[in-house]
Amino acid sequence: MAVTLLPVSAITAWAEESSSNSTTLRIKYGYPVGSGDNHDQDCSGDDWSYDGTTKTLKLNPTSPTEYDFSSLSSDGNTLDCALEIGAKATITSGSFTNDITNHGIVSGGTFSPIKSVKPCLTFANYGIITDGTFYAPFNTPSTSFELSNYPSGTIEGGNFRNSSSNFSFRNQGSINGGVFGTAPDNTLKSGYILNAPEILILCSMQPVMLFLTPTPLIRQKSLLLSVSVSCLLLTLQSTIPSKCF
Repeated sequence: MAVTLLPVSAITAWAEESSSNSTTLRIKYGYPVGSGDNHDQDCSGDDWSYDGTTKTLKLNPTSPTEYDFSSLSSDGNTLDCALEIGAKATITSGSFTNDITNHGIVSGGTFSPIKSVKPCLTFANYGIITDGTFYAPFNTPSTSFELSNYPSGTIEGGNFRNSSSNFSFRNQGSINGGVFGTAPDNTLKSGYILNAPEILILCSMQPVMLFLTPTPLIRQKSLLLSVSVSCLLLTLQSTIPSKCF
């Protein structure tokens, strides 16, 4: 008789993933394990809960906790239910296709709507965004992305492909960094520098605004570089002008 020995870690992961009574958060088919075949059953565990009626996963750790959704799922890293991020929770990775309410930190991940899941993805930011990619597919006009940065919200970084017609951006909070396809709102004009140096690339297609945090390498007041044929100008400045270019 042949006997196959599995690593303890593999057995543990399989048991947690397969058990609806597990207190460890596991994602399968885009929803928490324990939410039922139709994902309409309430379930909960260590510092998390799932509302089967609203199909919303809530992360409420009592101490700072990071969540890497690319490792929480056994069949890919997509979360298809809505997500509420508590004040002490940090999202570091994963793919998210449904509504997001952030009171904590988003330091990574891809946020984009999928027509079959939820055509319009809304992202309400009351916390901090330091990185991540946020967009609505250009080739799927039936989908849209709505990002609201509320007064308590801060954007320190991230890639916001907000130049498409199906991406709306409302800002009431602070924007200190990030890459934007177009100015985030009408108070930030193209070419305007915020509280950090800015690289403004005027390309043949459209301007791209890139806000950077000052580093020891950025000491010159002005630096003009020649770049590719598609780009007309690259201006790097470490001072803060009082008006637009």
